[in-house]
Amino acid sequence: MKKIMKIALALVLLSQMAFAGGGAHPKKAKSSKPKTLVEQGLSLISLMREKAENKNLFKMYFGSNDEVSNIVQEIAQQDFSKPSAVYRLSGDFTTLFSLMTIAFDTSDMELSSELKEELSKQFLSAIATTWTASKAGEYQLAASSLLTCTKVFVSKELSQDCIFVYEFPDAYPVAVCFLRGEDNAVMAQSSFVIDKDFIKSLQDFLEEYDVITIKKLQ
Repeated sequence: MKKIMKIALALVLLSQMAFAGGGAHPKKAKSSKPKTLVEQGLSLISLMREKAENKNLFKMYFGSNDEVSNIVQEIAQQDFSKPSAVYRLSGDFTTLFSLMTIAFDTSDMELSSELKEELSKQFLSAIATTWTASKAGEYQLAASSLLTCTKVFVSKELSQDCIFVYEFPDAYPVAVCFLRGEDNAVMAQSSFVIDKDFIKSLQDFLEEYDVITIKKLQ
């Protein structure tokens, strides 16, 4: 399992580096009460559900690929209206990244503190898709990647980079990664995790590292 996770992590990080774009500027907060982080995550989940229901969007990316189409259709039929639980993953993701990649030879790499932080953020945002890649398969990863959504907003609530995991009674869980920027800017990225036992399996997997905590918020 560890070896598969490391390979999947490397592949996902490479794909993210290839397609990473410039940082967007958050819109100024309106005068109305700002959304909480939990609410921001729910708005991204709603957007992903809308993506899944749009068959024309799927055809534009994958044509008539039945394997991926079946997974997207399955997600579109699931109920994401009200989570049964919300968890927060927080802690030292930089150390976790180092422990997870210890099998790779980095002795000849000179990494500045800024680059280490950047790689740590990429690692954090890739955890959900890495898990899907290692536990499910390539078609599930393709479906999850297609439906991933991002947004940038301003929030004083986020004190450190973290992941919220939303569980639903009869649907796949969703992971929303929140990354801090300058001037209270936050970038959020949401992904379906094609593993209904994600939280329990993740708790078991992280036990040996002892650098990440999983706290139930509601």
